[in-house]
Amino acid sequence: GHTNPSFPIARHLVKRGHSVTYLSSSNFRAAIEATGAVFVDEATVLTEFFQAADNYSAASQALMAEFGCESMPFHLQNLKLGNVRIERQLPGLLRFLNEGAYDAVVYDPLMLPSATHACSLLSIPAAGLFTVAGPGAIEAFLSDAVSKAGIGLEDLDRAYFEDEVNTA
Repeated sequence: GHTNPSFPIARHLVKRGHSVTYLSSSNFRAAIEATGAVFVDEATVLTEFFQAADNYSAASQALMAEFGCESMPFHLQNLKLGNVRIERQLPGLLRFLNEGAYDAVVYDPLMLPSATHACSLLSIPAAGLFTVAGPGAIEAFLSDAVSKAGIGLEDLDRAYFEDEVNTA
């Protein structure tokens, strides 16, 4: 879960009198509002990324089709399109953050990698909430996932640095 682990944090902040706003998928609207937080639909904010899509998965599928990487293993797709995602998410996220008065941003670095850059540009403190099972878990997860796809971490690294999307 990318969103569910943040709910106890949101409830606690709301209970202490803080205003909490989620930029998320409409699938989570009820659960987000149940914490006392304000829900904002990401598709209405990240318009350059979502374009005609109404959800993150559809937007990602459209991006994969645009760059011809639908048949690549998942992790190669993410590497190939990571910078494109940031480029397309950043304008909407900057508008959103500029329109609000946010003291800090907590975000999921897998789903919203542009938050690091937006917060840096706007001098807003930010923390990535990356839900994995402890130190070393992400490397073990990636090693296992890429080996099941028939590639190694070295292959991912090489693919990233050799791809024209990431080097242009």
